[in-house]
Amino acid sequence: MSDKRENSVLFSLKELRKIEKDRVSQQEEDDRRRAEEERRRAEEEERRRKAEEERRIREEEERVRREEAARKAQAQQSDLQAQVAAERERMQQQFQQQMMMEQQRLRDQMMNEMAAMQPAMAAGAPAQKQGKGMMIGMIIGMVVLGAFAAFAFVNGNSKEEAAKKEAKAAQEEAKKTSEKMLGQLKELNDGQMNIQTKLDQAQEENKALKEKLAKAEEEAAALKAQANNTEPTDTGSMKPPRDNGSSGMRPPPMGMDAPP
Repeated sequence: MSDKRENSVLFSLKELRKIEKDRVSQQEEDDRRRAEEERRRAEEEERRRKAEEERRIREEEERVRREEAARKAQAQQSDLQAQVAAERERMQQQFQQQMMMEQQRLRDQMMNEMAAMQPAMAAGAPAQKQGKGMMIGMIIGMVVLGAFAAFAFVNGNSKEEAAKKEAKAAQEEAKKTSEKMLGQLKELNDGQMNIQTKLDQAQEENKALKEKLAKAEEEAAALKAQANNTEPTDTGSMKPPRDNGSSGMRPPPMGMDAPP
């Protein structure tokens, strides 16, 4: 009986040790598991913190980059707008100066032509047919010269035409640049309307010049008709033409034959 009792006690001790050992092992396993979970949570939290910090840094850098790009674009836009305005002003001033110079040249030429015609018109038709032809030829030449000047004014000489082409090309380039970068179409259209107004004024002056030329042609035709009316019809007597008070001609002195 004592052996059985001893064996039973030993068995119970062994069972208790086994249970305690299992409990300790389970406790250690739980501790390791909790430590691993805590480590993983800490690592995940660190990753999230780093990702959030990197995202914040990227957003801040992107914001700074956008602001810098917007500032540069605004500065470029302002510079380009100033360049377009300066170029447009320069072209307008250059074109207006050329138009004024051309108009002044044509006015001076017309005044010189009219001044050259005044003495001949005041003296009347010469007595000789050759003189009449020279007068008519001079007036017709003046008319042709004035017509040529008017044609040159309307169409422009080669230098002015080149300047117009250059100005037009510059305007087109400025217009394209403005449409692409600044939307300056309205301002360019205003500049073109201003130039068109100047052209219309030039056409009005050209119209006035043509009217003066037409008047000169009428006067030339009147002088030619007057010369034909005052030609002697009797070739045998060769009498001088009568002074009708409008031609300004004087009869030759007595005793002198009339020129053939």
